Amino acid sequence: MKLPESQQWSATLRAETQRALEEKQIATPEGRLYFKNLNGQKSFLEAKNLLKNHLALQNSIDSSISCFRSANHLIDAGWVLD
Repeated sequence: MKLPESQQWSATLRAETQRALEEKQIATPEGRLYFKNLNGQKSFLEAKNLLKNHLALQNSIDSSISCFRSANHLIDAGWVLD
């Protein structure tokens, strides 16, 4: 579900997230991309999943997994790079 424009991250941050996912940019030594959500949650995406186009974010607190069909769906759900 796409959030209203007033409840979204900046267009720049959303575009940066889109680009990182599409180009499979992995910039951390531990092989993870870190994400934040508008609702305050924090999650990460393992490089091995990103390389397989499996967008499965793991919650940093309770280890629950949220899967997304595409970068657009992930961003529309309020997630961006942290």
